[in-house]
Amino acid sequence: METFLKTFKKRKYKEQKLMIDIKDYGYEKEHIKIVNKYELKNNIIWVSWLPQSILKLEEIEPTMTKFLSYIPINFYLKIKKIPLTRFVIIKEDKYKEDLKKYKIGFQHAYFSNDLPKKFIKILSKNNGGVCIHKSLLTKYLLNKNQKNNIKTAIFSIKNKKEFIYFNNKKIDILFCDFAI
Repeated sequence: METFLKTFKKRKYKEQKLMIDIKDYGYEKEHIKIVNKYELKNNIIWVSWLPQSILKLEEIEPTMTKFLSYIPINFYLKIKKIPLTRFVIIKEDKYKEDLKKYKIGFQHAYFSNDLPKKFIKILSKNNGGVCIHKSLLTKYLLNKNQKNNIKTAIFSIKNKKEFIYFNNKKIDILFCDFAI
């Protein structure tokens, strides 16, 4: 991470943002320490499937932008297949629990009907938001995010046709699995 941040600091367009996806719980202080070392605090957007990591980041650096990746339960139940590998489910009421059962090498997935008010408050400030799989995007979810001043990011855009389709919606960030 340090090698990459050292290179990123030398970039031409200083307003560019870098999204860093935290996969491993318990290293939030170390991540922020490295970002601060390279004076990139205002250029980093934190992303995590671990709500506990978002809470920890908020405790340490409340002014930094955060995105929570999650799976809206109501919409997930309607979908036959979502491309997740081995994963550990973090139920919506379990985000406060310590991750003693945290498993390295597994995809952790936070499932929730609606985001708890605590997360709406955290994500709505500093241009934060949520990140969901493209198949889970609904008009209801997009409108709710916009109403709460929460950005919407979707991932797994597979081709130019999908890019054009989703680009015409009011989505803030598109993650593409291909180069345009």
